[in-house]
This record gives sequence, C-alpha cells and structure tokens, in this order.
Amino acid sequence: MHALGIFEAEMIFPHPTGSIRLKAEFVVTNNCTSQHFILENDYLNIYVIDINNHKDRYFTIGKNKRQKFAFPPEKREITVIRKLKDVNKEKF
Repeated sequence: MHALGIFEAEMIFPHPTGSIRLKAEFVVTNNCTSQHFILENDYLNIYVIDINNHKDRYFTIGKNKRQKFAFPPEKREITVIRKLKDVNKEKF
C-alpha cells in the first residue's frame, strides 16, 4: 500500500452526560478502499466506546449497552490536510 496523505476528522459521540469529541488522523492509501473509518482500539478503550455494524449502525458509550446512539447521515467529503513527502520518514 502506498500512502497518499493524511486527513483529520472530528467525530462527536453524543451522550446525555456530555458528548465525546475525538479528533483523529486517518491515512489515505492507494488501492485500498473502505466504506467506514477504522479506529484503533486506543480510542475505543479509553472512552469505552462500542461500535456495532448491524443492519442499523449504532454505538454505545460506557457500561450501559441498552442505550444505543445512531450515527449521523454519512458525509463523504474528504480533504487531505497534509501530503506525505517520504513515507519511510513519516511516523504513523
């Protein structure tokens, strides 16, 4: 896979006691397509976020697995914020 660039995405996970806002960087690669963002377990474990991909996509926060939150409608606009000059020197 050849890295083409990196873009930032702000994600908001709404919650009644206070929403979680995450700012993450994603790597765009050549010849690799995906319909969804892939988050590392670091983000999910720190904030106790569980993302479920069933017929209806939703997520839960914390230990209460009964309260489910729906994802907002998809936004497919992606803007590269930084191009990689030398992939070997760039640390992911």
